[in-house]
Amino acid sequence: MLIFSHDTCYIIRFWSFEKTQKEHPAREGRLEIAPSNPPIMLLSCFFLLAILATGSAISLSDCPVAIPRDKYLQVHGNSCYRFVVTDNRDYFDAEKDCERQKGMLAMVKTHEVQEYLVKELVNTYGIPDNYRVWIGLNDHAKENQFVWEDGTILNSTDYSNWAFENGPRGGWIRHDWEDCVSIDVTTHEWNDHHCSNFLWVKYEKPFVCEYRVAVPSAAPATSSAPSTEAPTSSPTTVCPPFTCQLDCGMDGYALNPSTGCSVCDCAA
Repeated sequence: MLIFSHDTCYIIRFWSFEKTQKEHPAREGRLEIAPSNPPIMLLSCFFLLAILATGSAISLSDCPVAIPRDKYLQVHGNSCYRFVVTDNRDYFDAEKDCERQKGMLAMVKTHEVQEYLVKELVNTYGIPDNYRVWIGLNDHAKENQFVWEDGTILNSTDYSNWAFENGPRGGWIRHDWEDCVSIDVTTHEWNDHHCSNFLWVKYEKPFVCEYRVAVPSAAPATSSAPSTEAPTSSPTTVCPPFTCQLDCGMDGYALNPSTGCSVCDCAA
């Protein structure tokens, strides 16, 4: 069996008592652990660690076919993510870009997804400090009711990470114009902005598109209806205590053909 710990893979071998006693009389049944040196085991380790590192149940082949398979496309969980970091756009143009391949601006519904996106934006794509990137959240339709791109309303009990003086709040008129949300790659906090350019101020930012992939569920196991009949068992013959003064040597004693019990007679 193959297991790994940190960056090391191991082969686990269990020697059964019977096999061990025949091949190595001095050993008892025990568990042996050895580093995996054979190339095939190292290759298995590589694929296992790669799958666990992505935390994904899908692969790039599951993403929409029209999206280029380049360094800007990744899979995580049950979604494909396209990191658009070389072309700044306003919220509505970014939204339309994602929708062309039946996607949407990335939805940061959990802390885990937030940290994944920020880590990739900074470490993989080199987004500068304090830069902000559009995510799929806005209150464009109804003030202070923020809605994710899939139509899910962000409730007060849901995960959120608003910066100070951002998000649902009362107050001054400028908030009524700040309907679209970005994430700051340094603080990891959410900020609301104008969705498009306003007067001389440009509100164009990088963005991340998300493409949900339907993962087929395993077929439910079928089971037959429980039987209502009582289990049957064949009768068991119990042989009486056997004593015999006859010495049959290596031939042994004969058996009663009807009962299978030994009789005081030598086997032919």
